[in-house]
This record gives sequence, C-alpha cells and structure tokens, in this order.
Amino acid sequence: MYIFKILIIFEVIFVKEINSTVLTDIAVSVAHSVFYNDRITAVIWCHNNCDDVTIFLSKFHGVTYCASFWNMTDGNIREMKIVLDYRQVVLFISKSNEFEAYLKLIYEVMVVSIRIIVVANKDVTNLREIMNIAWKYDIADIFFLTMKDNKGRIFTYFPYSNGICGNTNPVLLNKITDVKEALTNKFKNFQGCSIKFTLIYYEPYIQYDVVNGTAVSITGLEAQIPFFLGYILNSSLEFTHMSLDVNIGSVTNTKFFLNLLQKKSDIVVPPTLLNLERYKKAQISIVYKYVELSWMRPPQRRIKTWVKILHSFFNNSVILFFCVTFFIFISVTKLITKYNTLRIKYKSDILINTYSIFIGQETKFETKIILVNSLFIMWVWFCIILRLVIQGDLTSGLQNIYLEPPWTSMHYAIKNVDGYGGGLMFKNVFEGTELENDYKVVNAYDADINVRNVAKGQRFILLTDKTAVNLFLLGTNVQYIGPPVITIPSCMYIRPGWPAAERIINLIQKMVEVGFIAKASKDILHTNMIKLNNSDILHSNNDPQPLSLDDFRGFIYILLFLLCLCFVIFIIEVLYYNIHAKHVNL
Repeated sequence: MYIFKILIIFEVIFVKEINSTVLTDIAVSVAHSVFYNDRITAVIWCHNNCDDVTIFLSKFHGVTYCASFWNMTDGNIREMKIVLDYRQVVLFISKSNEFEAYLKLIYEVMVVSIRIIVVANKDVTNLREIMNIAWKYDIADIFFLTMKDNKGRIFTYFPYSNGICGNTNPVLLNKITDVKEALTNKFKNFQGCSIKFTLIYYEPYIQYDVVNGTAVSITGLEAQIPFFLGYILNSSLEFTHMSLDVNIGSVTNTKFFLNLLQKKSDIVVPPTLLNLERYKKAQISIVYKYVELSWMRPPQRRIKTWVKILHSFFNNSVILFFCVTFFIFISVTKLITKYNTLRIKYKSDILINTYSIFIGQETKFETKIILVNSLFIMWVWFCIILRLVIQGDLTSGLQNIYLEPPWTSMHYAIKNVDGYGGGLMFKNVFEGTELENDYKVVNAYDADINVRNVAKGQRFILLTDKTAVNLFLLGTNVQYIGPPVITIPSCMYIRPGWPAAERIINLIQKMVEVGFIAKASKDILHTNMIKLNNSDILHSNNDPQPLSLDDFRGFIYILLFLLCLCFVIFIIEVLYYNIHAKHVNL
C-alpha cells in the first residue's frame, strides 16, 4: 500500500516536471519568435519557479535580466526601467493574482507597452480573468502558456475583434507561427472603435472652432493626420480640445500631458516641440519633421527724407564730375585772361560769375576775349544740362526707398530694439550667454499676434518658427537675423503604455515616406495663396507714386536752415558796419 502511494506521488511529480519542461520549451520558442534580439529580456518568477527559470535560461539565446517578484519593490522597478530597455518580459506564475500584482507594480513606470510571455505552471482555469487583467493594465501583446488536456497551449486575445471594443475573449493559437501573425493583426482594424485625440489650438498646425464645447472645423498643417489614421485603422475619432489657459510652452508643465496620463486621450495633436520632460512621460513617434527657429526682426526702417537728399548728392557721380569740370573751367579761364596777347584786363571775378551761372542767377560780365566768351557760352549750356540731370537724379532719389543697414548679429541687434524673446522652453538654450538675462517669455498661443506685430514694425526680436511665419505672412518680406538658432525634432506624443502605439508609429513613418505630411503642408500653403490672391496684398499698387509735400520736407528744412544762416550773417554785417561807422566818425 505504501509503495503504491509512493508511486502515485512520484508519478504526479514526474508529470508536473514534464509539464513544466513542455511549457518552458514553448516559452523559449515563443520568445525567439516575438522578442527582439537587441533588447534585454526580463525574466521574473514567483514562489518556487526557480527550476523553470533555470531551464528557460539554458535554452534562451538572448540577453536576460533575472529577478524574483517577491524581492521586487517600486524602487527596483524604477531602477530596472532606467538600466534596461524594459519592453519584453517572461513571467512565471502559479496564480492569476500574482500576474495582477506584477502588472500593478510596473504600471506606474511603464511608458512603452510591454510584450510579455506568462508561464503558468499550474492549471489556470479562468483565462478570461487573465485577459481582463492584461487589458486593464494596457497589455495587449500577451501570450499566456498553460496546460490544457495534457498539452501546452498558447492563449492571447484580440482587443478589437468581432465588432467589440476591448474584446478580452481568450483565443487559442495552435502553432508557433500563429504567434507572430497575431502580433500584426491585433491593431490592424479597430472595428469602428474610437481613438481619442487631444487638440491643442496652435497656429498654424491645428486650428478649430468650438461649438457647444465641441471642436469643429479642424484645419491646419497637422489636421489631416488624425483623419488619415482613422481611415487606415477603420476607427472613429474622438476629439477633446485643450483649454487655452494651459501653457504649452512650459518645460515643466505636467498639465500638458494630463489627458495622456489619465487615459483621457491616446494622442496629442499637434506635437509642438520635444523636450526631456515630455520624452519621459509619453511614447514618442518617429521624427517626421524639423522645426527651425530663427530670430525674426522688425522690418528695416526707411531713411528719413533729409537723409535721402544727402544720399542723392553724395552718392551721385554727377556732383564729382561737376566739381572737376568747375575746377578745370576756372583754371583755364584764369590762364587765358592772364596770358592773353592783347593784355585786356577782365573786369569781373571769374569764380563768382561761373558759380552764378551754374545756380541760374542773373550775371553780367564784360570781356573782349573771344576764347573766354566761347568758354562761358559752353559753360552756360553745360550748366543747363547738368542742372536737368541733377534734378532728375534728385527726383528719382526722393522716390527711392532707402533702408537702414541689415543686422548681422544679435549682439548688434539688441542695441536697436526694445526687447527680444520667445517661448519659455527655449530660454534654457541661451543659458550662460548674453541673451539669457533680458530674454522675455511670450505666450505660445499668441504666436500669430506676436509675428504680425513684429512684421508691422514693433521694435522686438522674436524667436519663432519659420514655417509658422511663412503661413502667417505669406507674401510679406520677412527678415531674419543670421542662420537658424535651433533645429528641433518634431514627433507625435502617444499615451504611455498604449499597446496600439507601435502600429500608430509605423503608420506615421509610412506617411512620412510617401510624402503625405509634406503634401498636406503644401496644400495648406496653396489654400493660403488662393486667399491671399483674393485679398488686397497682391493687388496693391506698386507703380511709382507722385511726389508729395512730405517728400520735399528735407528741402524745406535745408531752405530754412540757409535762411537762418543768411539772417545771422546779415545781422553780423549790420553790426560790423555800424561799429565800423562809429569808429570812422570818431
């Protein structure tokens, strides 16, 4: 009797060891099929599963990190998350509550969805409960290994199948080859289930109107991405617009990701900009574009009218030609009158008469030298033609627009404006430079207003996105200071732990490869160009305008100055002759 009991116990232990070996072999095969060779695999066990782990490690070819679940704490999990790429796990359990306890422990630190193989060394009857637990904690890539009918079985679930959202019915996979196929089919069709988007009003990337608390008429450079994803995945779209009191430019603002962290949203659109704080809290898609930030300066100011007159005089070669000709004419005329053969003395001053003829004053002079008379007649005609040329150049110069010199560096530019600045997240870029202290933070939601104000002449230098400027001021000559200051990668933010993120990321990559995002941007530019063509910007009158009194302001100022100078000279002469006359009378 005792021998019979011993045989039964031995048989039970032997069968149990065989079952454990079978499940471990299947786990190794599944791991080789679905795990990535370049990532570390975490092997976790509960209770007395050390032998199963030893068998698994002896047959598995990848790099592993081993830990007992009962020795794991929240601190250990966070350390594991930092040390290794915590994305693929093999878990050995005996009870379903051990599975839930493990997921509850890692859920708080899980950013990227985990691919997990669960090995149950005891017969777990309630498979539906296991799948419900997995879906509750955002685990969709699960392969549950257990013994059914004395055979090792692989179970998983398809969350979007049979027209059900969150379908957790366990599905049996008959072959190892079915495992890899199951991964690709889980999020291929959402069966009309919704994908939740949080919309941020951020021109020109996302714009919308709010009617009865609902975002409608969604447009912008990023507006086509949600609709494209919904079309490909056969899903409905649920939009939540973010309140305008949220500062999307803040580096440390966690409210920006509150919808993602609380599972109220799956994707945030538009992506705005990537920084370290956001990278830690959300799944990140591939970089599908780069944002170039440059210093946008106010338009170059026009040179005042009186300066335009001086510019026309001193930059005119005709004036130099006149001075040289005037000097030659005076010199030749004096030589002729000095060495003439008839020894006839010229009665008037040649210098005064020559200049009087040039400025058009009435001049009387007497000479009996034919050569000098001929020279003066030529000088009269020369002065008539020269005055016409100078008047034409001066009129043209008054109609020309002369701008102040361009700014080649921020060191020089900040001395000529009232301030400079941009978004809060860019301030740390200038840490340790001369631009750090006086950097003014502007609201990211007022990007359109800020850009237009600077373009209209506000004495402020704005650090802004070139793409946004091109859309806001299409057709306007916008000026920048130097090359782009920062080039920042732009990518999509996805809810941490969302198992469909990998599928979304692959679709975004395809959108980039086929040029969908680039085409959407060009369509927006084309639409804006049509609107611009119907506006008054492109139809403004660029023909030369007649001169106004304002254009002659410089002449009036110069005339007043000369009149005042003449009056001063007149007073001095009067005083001088009065004083001189008194001395003579004495």
